[in-house]
Amino acid sequence: MRQIIVHIGHPKTGTSTLQKCLHRSRGALLQHGVLYPHTIRGNNHLAIKPLFVGPEAADRNELRRHKGNYDAIMEDAQNAWTLVCNDIARHKPETVILSSEGFFGLGKNDGVRKFVQELKAMADEVTFVAYIRAPSAFYLSSLSQNIKFSGSFRPHNRLNFFRSSLQHYLQLTNATTNVHKFDRAELIGGDIVQDFTTRYLTKTAASAVKMAESEANLSMSAEAMALLDDIDAGTAPKPYDQLRVLTKEQQRHILRIDRRLPGGTSPKYKPGVARIIHDATSDLEWVENTLDIRFERPEAHPSARFLRLDELTSVRAICLINEQRYQQLGDKALKGLARANQKDRVAAAIHPLIPKAVLRAANGFRNSFRAITRPIRHSGFARRIRNQVKLLKKRLFL
Repeated sequence: MRQIIVHIGHPKTGTSTLQKCLHRSRGALLQHGVLYPHTIRGNNHLAIKPLFVGPEAADRNELRRHKGNYDAIMEDAQNAWTLVCNDIARHKPETVILSSEGFFGLGKNDGVRKFVQELKAMADEVTFVAYIRAPSAFYLSSLSQNIKFSGSFRPHNRLNFFRSSLQHYLQLTNATTNVHKFDRAELIGGDIVQDFTTRYLTKTAASAVKMAESEANLSMSAEAMALLDDIDAGTAPKPYDQLRVLTKEQQRHILRIDRRLPGGTSPKYKPGVARIIHDATSDLEWVENTLDIRFERPEAHPSARFLRLDELTSVRAICLINEQRYQQLGDKALKGLARANQKDRVAAAIHPLIPKAVLRAANGFRNSFRAITRPIRHSGFARRIRNQVKLLKKRLFL
């Protein structure tokens, strides 16, 4: 095989969009000698990471999925890697593309060398590709994702987004590492997919990639971020303090309400906060000197003149919030959770009465049904229908 290209992120640089497009275009790419190998789940190759860093450094979702069972994590990783290797052996492509933003941190755990050794055994050339974005933009996007998936705000005392991971890739002598600036004004075509495919695939292979469709915006509003953060910190004002500790389903319920409630504020920094994040990032000089990438310094503001990074301990300290919408979101969350709690109590009362054999059969049927219908559910037509339904719900929601 001629080459393996490994896309390693950075997180929050359009990674999911690129992976979706490569996954959807798998068949078309194969006709041009390019393979995006099968994944054990989802659209990316994150599951193989523990083979090179050990189970203790596995992604938190993998740890949660296997309930911290290291043996199960390693077995899953080996199965995922076997799937990749078998796919390569079957199709014998000229080029293989692997992708996971989880690979970005391999260097921190000395996993890069092991990873490259495995890849070099299969290919003449190995190229790692990373995209990095301005620290203030990355921080805000990452904050939104952390709250969305964990409900918790994670304050920082110092910021080092790039050097600790990338320097290990750059020091490799048996592989090439290319780092690009993630800025839509500088990306080819203003798009991560077009930029990546133009740079790393032949013109005919790049033209075979199915570009991302326009999808309904599912980002979380600043008000939802603030509400979840206030609940987690125990600082939610009355009557929203009744929400207290939320289950995952209750968090998802609040996010569903947020998507439907009009007037959402996209997360934006308070004046001067982006400058604080930028100035607190310790490796920007290294990025400029080593990678020849420079990020513009955001504007300062008198109101944030004396603020320090370690004082930014809540969403309210960082983002502009529409207080009226915050209250509307909280009110609807209280009503919705009250109804959900009633359903949970009914389900909890009924569940013990159902024979285990029936439950197992129901779960088996559900899993089989999902496996059979997966190609339909993941088709372009189904995605367009879902997006139209989401937009319609948003317009009709009162």
